[in-house]
Amino acid sequence: MITCDNFFKKKIQKKSADLTYLKKFANDQSIIIIDWEDSELKNLSVLPKGTVIKEFKLPVSVFKVIDQCYPDNFNNFINYLHIAAKSADHGLIFYLLARQLRLLLQIKYNIVPTSLALWQIKKLKNHANRWQSATLLEFYQSLAKIDANLKTGKHPYDILKSIEMIAYYYLNTSIND
Repeated sequence: MITCDNFFKKKIQKKSADLTYLKKFANDQSIIIIDWEDSELKNLSVLPKGTVIKEFKLPVSVFKVIDQCYPDNFNNFINYLHIAAKSADHGLIFYLLARQLRLLLQIKYNIVPTSLALWQIKKLKNHANRWQSATLLEFYQSLAKIDANLKTGKHPYDILKSIEMIAYYYLNTSIND
């Protein structure tokens, strides 16, 4: 197995050493080449004919869940959560939710992640403005506790039920008034 990151993202010369190396193994059916791309695949014409390309994209519904995570939006969040849970791993949804809350906290405290594009930062700022800093921090800390308890086998509920319960508390503002 050969793995690489973003090989096809850069401009590939037809006679490059990297391409020569890749082609050497591309025709060998016993070798699997995995390229972790963070964007759409391009420059595939440089590969030998018959090369099998498989893409594994996250369902759009997972991102809808993340976008719907804000106070007073419990019902929409839960609807999208259940849709996403049908096609995506519950652990992945949990991870992406925790990651989003971490990014929102960074934005709330004026720590702008340098790895993000300007449009992503703007979207995060708009999303972060829906939250009070203390509530956002509590939500993130609660996810961290759930994560630790799930990993140590001390949590009585599965991941999806845990997300539902914590969302009810933090996204259903009528219970916090």
